[in-house]
Amino acid sequence: MFENIENLNKTASIAVSAFGVEGKAVFVQISENATYFICQSNKPKYTLRICRPNYHTFEELESEIQWLLNIDDVNICKPISENGEYVKKINDCYCTMYKYIEGMADIEIEGNENLYIEIGRIAGLLHKNTIEKPFKAVRPKWSMENLIGKNGLWGDWRKTTVLNSQQKDIIEKACNKIYKKVANYKTDKYGLIHIDLRLTNIIVGKTTGVIDFDDCGYGYFMQDLASSVSFLENSPQLSTLIENWYKGYEEVMPLDSKDKEMAKTFMLARQIQLLAWVTSHSKSTYVQGIDKDFPLKCFINAEKYLKYGDF
Repeated sequence: MFENIENLNKTASIAVSAFGVEGKAVFVQISENATYFICQSNKPKYTLRICRPNYHTFEELESEIQWLLNIDDVNICKPISENGEYVKKINDCYCTMYKYIEGMADIEIEGNENLYIEIGRIAGLLHKNTIEKPFKAVRPKWSMENLIGKNGLWGDWRKTTVLNSQQKDIIEKACNKIYKKVANYKTDKYGLIHIDLRLTNIIVGKTTGVIDFDDCGYGYFMQDLASSVSFLENSPQLSTLIENWYKGYEEVMPLDSKDKEMAKTFMLARQIQLLAWVTSHSKSTYVQGIDKDFPLKCFINAEKYLKYGDF
């Protein structure tokens, strides 16, 4: 069983030697993967990721690493290699290691709304990179079907036991509207995206950094705005966060009115995707700490979106 801490600790210990680094592996958390800090003198120096079996292929992990190696103008978790190998298979799990980024993660948004200017700028730089340094990446496609469909990559939101059938029917109708809106969104602003630029993956220090490219894949650039406000879709600061994100993004990349008109569509798609993830990970410690009203808030936004195209 992947969640067996004793087995993971053994894998982490072997990985430290396999990557040719020194330090003590300290367990951090388990989500889709297990994360460890490799510490020297009780200070993190590297981050080790032990991948859940069958979550990503070797080729997908190699593509993730290649994108990270291509990025030189954003403070990111730079991958570590040993003899030119960035992906190691240890005890049936693929392992990758990265330089640790100093700073604070998952900061409170209240009073820090201007951080979204920097998050927008980072998103713009990442998107610019995919245009200027293209390569054939083997990564998931974050289509609407893969986000909110019955066979979504993060699960099926319809399996939630928190909402009743009438509420689910409203969200289903909102999904149908999302499908139509995205189908009519004609743009070339599409390529590799981070897809998880939420505050837990933003490191605030001397230079703002971004971590966890584990879910990067192909999608519309505006989907990275949606991921930036994950779990903040009902926040009273949402409008400010969006405008700040635009301000930072447009320092690097252009946006037009049709892009901005799609913002709430992609945000609701993301919120429904998160409902699927929360539903499929209901027993995890992280999910148990999420606002219990999140499914209801998702329904409320879906209802508003159906009526007004906004929320």
